[in-house]
Amino acid sequence: MQTPRVTPDTIEFMKHYEGFKNDASPCVSGKRHPDGTLMYDIGYGCQFWENGDPVLPGDTIDSFKAEQLMQHWIAAKKEPAIERYMGEVTFSPPMWNALVSMWYNLRNVTKQPIMQALRDGVYGQHVEMTRELADRWVLYCDPKSPGIRKGLYRRRVGEVLLARSLPDPYENSQTLEYKQDFWPLVERLEDERGWSMDTIEWEPADPTPDTPMTTEDANYLAMKRSGSTMTFEEFRGLVREKDVIDVPNLKPDAKPKRAEDSKTVNGIAKQKAAREQAVTGGVLAAVTTSLPAVTAITGYLEEFSTSAIVWTFMVIGFLLIGVGFWRWWRGKIITYEGRQETTQPKV
Repeated sequence: MQTPRVTPDTIEFMKHYEGFKNDASPCVSGKRHPDGTLMYDIGYGCQFWENGDPVLPGDTIDSFKAEQLMQHWIAAKKEPAIERYMGEVTFSPPMWNALVSMWYNLRNVTKQPIMQALRDGVYGQHVEMTRELADRWVLYCDPKSPGIRKGLYRRRVGEVLLARSLPDPYENSQTLEYKQDFWPLVERLEDERGWSMDTIEWEPADPTPDTPMTTEDANYLAMKRSGSTMTFEEFRGLVREKDVIDVPNLKPDAKPKRAEDSKTVNGIAKQKAAREQAVTGGVLAAVTTSLPAVTAITGYLEEFSTSAIVWTFMVIGFLLIGVGFWRWWRGKIITYEGRQETTQPKV
């Protein structure tokens, strides 16, 4: 299964607003297939299965499979469609989360004026959720049904909170009524956090574009996404001088990968375990060389041949050292390969 760029928190936000349907039911929006038959929703707002077959009356799904299906359509269809439609326009990672949620939710999304404005660069070639954009964003809710428009208004507000990296976007958006001024909520949450999105200068690209992406570059971008206003030069001043392994294929705005799934992290773990094994072997070898003296003093091992004991443990000790060194070297190679192959930051 492809992994979406949106964060797990965004998936949870979308699941809350989509709602879970165990059984297929007619689309609330009334969407129809090209042959005129009614579309059916299942799970978290999906109308098709992974293989492209339409959802049909009588189909069922559990919540685990429904989340997998949702993530499949986001990664395989929605996000590539957004990238094609937006062309050269780029988005900060939090803004991307909000954009995917709206794109997943709106009907005839490419015909919506706000999407056309984003594509045409009205809000810049690199888009963040400004107050101006947020005021227009929250207008995209259905004015016909009071129940639906209230939920959609709250979803739009929640997407604004997502795009400004504010906590608990679903829970906080639920506190508002339809058309209630949402900006005081944004300001309060940013005051509680201690910094405002408006103070950040996002750097979506490699800060050293003339050289391959390094771990230093990626760490700096991750720090920027967390809200730091530090410049790259200031960041480098805090990092000790060292040789940094290049990470040429890293995509800093990609969804983070779990550390336990990382080839690089596994390589580092292998190096650490190998060092411990080598140290154990070294200690064993050192202790063994002292056995003759221990035997002479205590007589504890007098029934055994001292030379046999020494040689046995010396062999074991040096074998551990050799195997440990080999594992350390192999871990170093795996770590390097992982750095070269990775495209995602780690969490």
